[in-house]
Amino acid sequence: MEATTSDPSPPVVVAEGASGAGDGDGGDDAEEEEEEAQAPDPPPPPRPPPIAFERRRRRRARDRVADLEDDRRARKGWRATARLAVSKAMDAVAAKYPGARAVEITHFAGGPCDEREIVTCVVPGGVRRGWTVVTKRDGGLEAAIRLAHGRAARRAGDAQGRVSGSQTVRLKGLSARPELNGEIGLALRRVLFEASTGRWLMRLRNGDGKQVKPENLEPMEGAGGRVFAFWGDARWSRAQLLGEIARGHWGLCRGSVADIACAPEARYESLLGSERLAFAPVTEMTEDFLRNARREMAALGSIARETMPEGEEAEEEGDGDSP
Repeated sequence: MEATTSDPSPPVVVAEGASGAGDGDGGDDAEEEEEEAQAPDPPPPPRPPPIAFERRRRRRARDRVADLEDDRRARKGWRATARLAVSKAMDAVAAKYPGARAVEITHFAGGPCDEREIVTCVVPGGVRRGWTVVTKRDGGLEAAIRLAHGRAARRAGDAQGRVSGSQTVRLKGLSARPELNGEIGLALRRVLFEASTGRWLMRLRNGDGKQVKPENLEPMEGAGGRVFAFWGDARWSRAQLLGEIARGHWGLCRGSVADIACAPEARYESLLGSERLAFAPVTEMTEDFLRNARREMAALGSIARETMPEGEEAEEEGDGDSP
């Protein structure tokens, strides 16, 4: 009997292009390169669906609306508190002087410190400057209302005309000084009204004092008294303010009756036209951008003075030849 043997190992398959056992490594490399070439690129990371972006936008919008709503509520609450404080001060004065309710209160932003409190009040009128500063130590808004009412009270009757103390007035009908007609000033407080001569002592915008008859005064704002209430304070120290002035960030301006007599919307233009603004000269402490800006402005000013259009030059020559 013949014995038969069977090889359990699978048949060896030689890849096309293989030359023998010694070339086995090259065949494996070729297969790996072919597999790498045929392998697809890895898919990009999944992006969040559009609904996620929409939810994020909606969430931000809700947060913004919530912030605005909180700010509105805070402002509304502050306004209610401010009205209560003003009403409380007015009621306290009016309980003794009912006419004090005619006092006009104008509110201003005084600075970032204690901005929810009235820190300083300015009352038009007075002997020295034409206004009086009333602080919280002096009694605050209540004391300012009482002072404004006392200055505006009519104690001379018809003899003082239609003018009240601390009221803004305009000169008119002056024959001896016609150049002053139309000038605006303040009628000073009642004790300066001279019943014997029938004249008011008023202070002009430039600080000069004049005695004027009531018929030469046109009454304007502030017949019942006025108070300028400043909420908050800047609270600069003298050293800090001097440093800011030296660097050119701040300037100086002397107060004037013009700042009291002018309407609020006209005060800024009045200040620019009065030439009362003063700034520190250029020094080593001046900021570079301010120094460069001043240099450019000076150069532009000199060019503007040297350059004149032909039309304006001819017009000036014609004006010079006219009799």
